Amino acid sequence: MSPRSFFPTEASIICNQALNATLCSNYCFGDNVISCHLFRRGMHDTYVVRDDVKKYYLKIYYHGLRTMEEIESEVVIVKHLKKDGINVGEPVMMNNGSYIFELNAIEGNRFCVLYNEVLGNEGITGDLMTETLGSFIASMHNSFDKIITPLNRWHLDSSTFIDTSMSNLMKYSSIYSFDYTFLHEISNEIKQRIDNSFKKCLPTYGLCHGDIYSANVRFDSHLNPAIFDFDLCGYGWRAYDISLFLSAFGSGVDAKAMEERERRKEVFLNGYLRTRGLSDLEINSIYLFAPFRRIFNIGSLYARFAESWGHDIFVHNVNDEISMLKDWVKVYKI
Repeated sequence: MSPRSFFPTEASIICNQALNATLCSNYCFGDNVISCHLFRRGMHDTYVVRDDVKKYYLKIYYHGLRTMEEIESEVVIVKHLKKDGINVGEPVMMNNGSYIFELNAIEGNRFCVLYNEVLGNEGITGDLMTETLGSFIASMHNSFDKIITPLNRWHLDSSTFIDTSMSNLMKYSSIYSFDYTFLHEISNEIKQRIDNSFKKCLPTYGLCHGDIYSANVRFDSHLNPAIFDFDLCGYGWRAYDISLFLSAFGSGVDAKAMEERERRKEVFLNGYLRTRGLSDLEINSIYLFAPFRRIFNIGSLYARFAESWGHDIFVHNVNDEISMLKDWVKVYKI
């Protein structure tokens, strides 16, 4: 009898009941009741896992998106930060001493890592939280610099954020009528300005979290911050790493938003600069890195995952992003 064949799959949804059994056999849950369900789809699938004591989050990477070596490096980074006193979401060790297991999905192998829940409240409100976060992120950057051995992580540079993103977008430019010409022109301008201004060396360039915003940060009752989700962690400019939080791109560019943005920046930097230095060039370029990240979102998220998330999400998000980008580059004279 010939082996059963399956129709090609872009990105499968793993059955939660099967995951439940797999987790019980691979982790020390003992006799505790365990439940597992899909929480969110994104660059990876996230499942909420519970026993009768704790909550965990299982990250299941898309097939072909990350290599085993890249995920191993992510685990190394998180464990290093934890050991160095930085509050992060820790991976959970399996019974065999490893942190990564594979699932043989229809489309191919998918890697999985189970993480402890990061306790605390989502949302960053008030000057005290913002300033505390600034000092915390500076401490994280200092800790990153202690990792001397190069790790197998990607580079958050112009080649990845601009060139790859625009290449991903090109195939959709003949299908949908978004303003590809504007994106092409502004991406070239941003790339030239960043590459001409910044070198790829410490202290301005090094390991970055890559996705610092309120959804990836928690504060406990004593206002101690913790950070998680290092999927985008790689080598990049530290001014970029803080720009996502400081720019608050989605709040727009009206007078009130710009005033609040400047206030947030001042307060955050009060905390950051007490712990780690930034040059005037880095500080003055923070808003330049906002469109740098938005082009990545457009091309390396919405376009890259259009076949998995749906073209409707792609078209809606790309048109919204372009509209906001046009306002941003005009007001901030980029």
